[in-house]
Amino acid sequence: MNVIGQAPDTVTTSNPAGSSTIDWNDFNFPPGLRLMHFRLSELQGPVKRFVLCIYLSFLIVFAVLIINFLSVIIQTKYFKGINVFYSILNIFVFIPACGFTLYKGYNGACRRPRENMTILWYRICQAVLCVCWICFSIWCAGPFDGWVQIKHLKREKAGAANFCIFLTVLEALGYTASFFLGVIGIINISVVCALRYSRWRRKNSAPSFLCLSRFDVSTSFFANTHTCLLYTSPSPRDSCASRMPSSACKKKKKKK
Repeated sequence: MNVIGQAPDTVTTSNPAGSSTIDWNDFNFPPGLRLMHFRLSELQGPVKRFVLCIYLSFLIVFAVLIINFLSVIIQTKYFKGINVFYSILNIFVFIPACGFTLYKGYNGACRRPRENMTILWYRICQAVLCVCWICFSIWCAGPFDGWVQIKHLKREKAGAANFCIFLTVLEALGYTASFFLGVIGIINISVVCALRYSRWRRKNSAPSFLCLSRFDVSTSFFANTHTCLLYTSPSPRDSCASRMPSSACKKKKKKK
């Protein structure tokens, strides 16, 4: 499946371990909505580590956004109440964005390595999210509680302020962890694709002059063709010294 909600081009594809197949029609994620196929048990080796990395980033962001919503509700006593609306808006924006990035990374790592657009989409989305996470972990703007927010909360002497500081620390740590996991994912996707491409080339090895790995050319066409050796009589111009090899010229001079 190339895009969430669309039918896949093939129902099953070989998994990275090569022992079974992945049924892309089995929509099982996220639970309840079932918009895409996702199952870690089908993966092994570097591919599983890469997918686990971006999956953990997705779970951390989901938990951080819920913590942010609770923290903003408590902080309405000290700050603007409009931040509650912004916090809810962030949940509906960033959770689907992280889910889309997770799907592109999972799909690009498991399917044929020639699908470069899927991998490119993952890299772009993950890079944008990494910039957001590092900014949210530092800044104190709107509903986002970065490390700077701790300084403002320390000025409040109420008991709820201490709990808000605790939630702010958790939120900033979550954004920081998501940033590093995203960077690791961007680096690892190149390693996974190189490994997948080398295995795919060995499995689909063909003579280099046919370029079967780059073009969808049927081998049966070449198997049914016959080699024909064409013989032509020498041209009269071949006797000219300018068209004869140097060894032939020397032999001709000796005969004269």
